[in-house]
Amino acid sequence: MPTVAALEIGQSPRPDLVAEVRAVLPDDVHVLEVGALDGIDPATVPPIRPDAANPLSTRLATGHQILIDEAWVAPRLQAAVRRAEDAGADALLLLCAGGFHDLTNDRPLVRPAEAVARSLRERGIRTILVVVPWPGQIPASEAKWRAQGFDPVMLDAPLPDGLDDLVEAAEQREAVVLDFVGHPANLIERVERALEARSAAQVFDLGRYGAQALADLARVQSRAGSRS
Repeated sequence: MPTVAALEIGQSPRPDLVAEVRAVLPDDVHVLEVGALDGIDPATVPPIRPDAANPLSTRLATGHQILIDEAWVAPRLQAAVRRAEDAGADALLLLCAGGFHDLTNDRPLVRPAEAVARSLRERGIRTILVVVPWPGQIPASEAKWRAQGFDPVMLDAPLPDGLDDLVEAAEQREAVVLDFVGHPANLIERVERALEARSAAQVFDLGRYGAQALADLARVQSRAGSRS
């Protein structure tokens, strides 16, 4: 049975995140959850600094939401990658919008932002509306998409409260990128319905595209395994 690892920047388990992944994976694929903060006392997590380059939202095992800095969690996420590979993961999915480009891995690693970028390029789309939940995430998000070769128009709009702002900003746009991992399927569908009446923009949710990219990879690995 193929095994894929869901890499979480907080603590596992995260049934809210993994449910969206399981929904598109082949039935014979086992999902292993690994959290970067697993085993860490929440009291030792430093408060986010005002000058944090890329504040990220995550949850603890208690369900409590916290903000952490990408630079602080990066080495802990690297350790999570090693734990997942040592546990036999055949492929890895990063359940985060952050890039974490310094990660080293022996097994294929799916980054949701890269999955969305590939899909946008296939469609010839360059100018995109990028939606992030908090204003402090705009600089890092904008830099990420420019580095991928896109021209991002940035909007901070936490969903669902910021849906009206999103719809207004999406007029005359080809694509709306939801630069966040963790939107439930019903919220993504709500965004799509709201856009249909005002815009031709297609929604690219990082969580959805990351899960689908992992599912595609798992199918390829499963077929290769059956032939060997």
